[in-house]
This record gives sequence, structure tokens and C-alpha cells, in this order.
Amino acid sequence: MNVVYEVIGQLWGIVCIVWLVCYILKLWVWEYSIIRRPVQTYRAKKRISKVPSQSCRLETKDKVIIENVERVGRRIEAAAEYAKHSIVFLVKNDSRISASACSPNIVLISTGAYRDCRNEDELAALLGHEVGHIVIWKEQGRLERSLEEGRAVEFQADKLGVEFAKKAGYNPNAAVQWDWRIMGYQYRMGLDIHADDSSSTHPSQIKRIRAINQILESY
Repeated sequence: MNVVYEVIGQLWGIVCIVWLVCYILKLWVWEYSIIRRPVQTYRAKKRISKVPSQSCRLETKDKVIIENVERVGRRIEAAAEYAKHSIVFLVKNDSRISASACSPNIVLISTGAYRDCRNEDELAALLGHEVGHIVIWKEQGRLERSLEEGRAVEFQADKLGVEFAKKAGYNPNAAVQWDWRIMGYQYRMGLDIHADDSSSTHPSQIKRIRAINQILESY
């Protein structure tokens, strides 16, 4: 009888181990984000803290902004055909309007840029542009580029951003609306809105608007 109990105990132990292994595999395969998201976010924050140009204070209190950026970002991520939580979307506490991508998979948007967006369509266009840079890096590598080459990449990221926003179900025209408003800010600051900044890889807003309009006309 004792032998029977011993065998049953061993079998029960094996069943428990198998169940535990299956559960871990389920988390990893079917609910990958439970494990992946906190790991990715931790690595992203650590990486950003080591890049002087990206040194910033991340937003942690305004859950509405963080959740909205996360939600819209996930739709753009899916439109770009990336696995869920492959890209990390972070919000920095900065009233200035800015958004950037950090290699290999980080998108950073300021609270100022978020609040400047009039609707989710504009937010999607902004995040789509930055995800476009991540896609370009994946395909081409992050190479040293001349000003002209850098501006060509910006046009390409604009194109991808519009495509991702449209595919995700957002209004692609929002990219132009946002660019028009940014150009208005530049004009009020006394900047030349027609000429490229000789020190920037970003083309002038008017050139970007014309290029995006050409893309929209093809839809």
C-alpha cells in the first residue's frame, strides 16, 4: 500500500511540474506582454538614461497620457507588423513639443507634443513617423548620413507614418494638419518656413507637407 501511495505521490509531483512548465510557456507564448513589457520598459529607460541627448524625466503621474500613448502606439505597432510590445512607447515630462525614436525600439514623446495633438489621429501620425524610423533602422541599419540623406530618411519616415496610421484605422490627413500647425508655430517664432535648416536633417515643414499630400492623393 505504501508503494502505491509513493507512486501516486511521484506521479502527482510530475503532473505539477508539467503544469508549471505549461503555464510558463503559456505566459511566454500567449501572454508574452506580461513578461516582455516590464523587461522592455526597464531596458528602454536604462538605455535612454545613458544617452545625453535623450536625458529626460519620464512622465509617471499622468496615467491618462501614458495609457493613451500606449494604446495608440500599440495600434501603430500592429500596423507596422511588429509583434505586440516589440516597441516601447515612453512619455517624457517636457512642455516642449518633441518626439523621437531611439535605437533599436524606443519611441519617446513629450507631454507637450501629446497635448498639442488635437485628436488621436494626429497622435497616431506622430507616433507613426517615429515607428517609421525604427522600421528604417531595422531594414537599413543606423548609418552615418549626410544632411541630404538624413532628410531623405525623414521623408521616408513621414511616408511610413501615414501608411501605418491609415492601416491602423486613423485619418491619414492628420499628419498634414499637424505639420501645418507646427509650421505656424515656426512662422510666429520668426523662422524661415520655406528653407531647410542648414544644421538639421529635418526638411522644412512646407516640403514635408507637399510630400505627404502627394502620398495622400494616391489613396
